[in-house]
Amino acid sequence: MFSDPLFIVAVITAFTLVTCCVAICVTACRIVNATLRGSRSVDRPEIIREVARILRHLLTSWWRRK
Repeated sequence: MFSDPLFIVAVITAFTLVTCCVAICVTACRIVNATLRGSRSVDRPEIIREVARILRHLLTSWWRRK
């Protein structure tokens, strides 16, 4: 079972997908932290709202977007 080529390809694909998602999340968190660190406290709620809007857009399937 573990030597099946299709299984090996599936494991490598899953590992690559998870690694890419982690890299994207870490990068996004660093960008948000840098943005919030350099902002005034008055602007922070607006920045957080905008980040949430962008994340909702990215997590919505392309065929469900208006």
